[in-house]
Amino acid sequence: MSENVNEEKSLVIKTPYNIAKKLSKQDELIAFCRLLTTASKSGKPFVYALEYLTKNQYDDKAIKMAESIANKLKNGYSIDEAVKNIKDIDPVLARLMPLLGNERLVKVFAIYSNYLVKQETSLKQISNLVWYPLLVMVLSFLIIIYLNLYYFPVVHSMATFHSFFDSWSLKLLYFMNTSYWPFSLIIPGIIIYLIIDCTIFMIFGHFLSSSLWSRLSGIDKTIEMNDKTRLAAFLYLYTEAGYSLTEAIDASLAFFNETTSKELQDFNNAFIQGNKLSEVLYKSNLMSDILKGNETADELVIKFKYAYEAYSYETVTLLKVVSDKLFYLPLIIAGLVVLAVSLGLFGSYGIFMGNII
Repeated sequence: MSENVNEEKSLVIKTPYNIAKKLSKQDELIAFCRLLTTASKSGKPFVYALEYLTKNQYDDKAIKMAESIANKLKNGYSIDEAVKNIKDIDPVLARLMPLLGNERLVKVFAIYSNYLVKQETSLKQISNLVWYPLLVMVLSFLIIIYLNLYYFPVVHSMATFHSFFDSWSLKLLYFMNTSYWPFSLIIPGIIIYLIIDCTIFMIFGHFLSSSLWSRLSGIDKTIEMNDKTRLAAFLYLYTEAGYSLTEAIDASLAFFNETTSKELQDFNNAFIQGNKLSEVLYKSNLMSDILKGNETADELVIKFKYAYEAYSYETVTLLKVVSDKLFYLPLIIAGLVVLAVSLGLFGSYGIFMGNII
């Protein structure tokens, strides 16, 4: 089992967390799962049902995968041989495909399809949430650069020529004049930091460590809840497929960061050594939030199902809260910049006119 986990980890680590690619892949997996589910529920022999469903369809990856499996099974390949290449596409499906012909298959694929749809929706929403503040921050910074190039030098030269004090907007925003350092670097520095933070998230799927932006917006809590949803979904999926708790955790390790994986691995190791479930729950906050320690195998499935549904709902709720914050927060920051510039320029103009008069 550990060898499989290591193989899956290598697949995950080598693949950058690019949201566009992630969504494209999930669309294909959802279509593939639905094809197999429909074939299983058709009441006809699985191979012929799958072959019929793939005829005269668009030549996409989901159809190709299903068609390949149907052809191999029809030509006498075993299920393991027919689904061998699935591991390179999706390690979760690779673990589930041996259930072909099992009555559990329909329910398990329904769970996985449901998870993929919800995960796709969450990823799209999080991606959309970051685009808006990123755009506002970039525009704000461009305005500040424009002012530094064309307006602030004029105001500064007037202040110097007529011997009156520079406005506080110059001291805070005119970073191209080194005499105003370090105060003039604070606001532009914060904006640059937020732009880099959002850009890193858009490319790699995570913020900088101790991200100010994620804390202000609450995205960090949303991502954390999304990870808890993922864990509950995988544990529900694998236990419903007939895996034991330790096997389900082992199969899920590859899809989490190093800290979460270590926590779950420590829990698993302690449980494998013969300790009671109630005696090892302290090793994992994630598991202790879901289980009490006295659950039977059937009760584990129910608990993971309940946790998955509850965490999914909580993720949606947090996304709504973050959406509201991210709608107003960038506008407030941009508004303060515009207000500072406006008041500073008008203040300097008033002082200038007063000196002339």
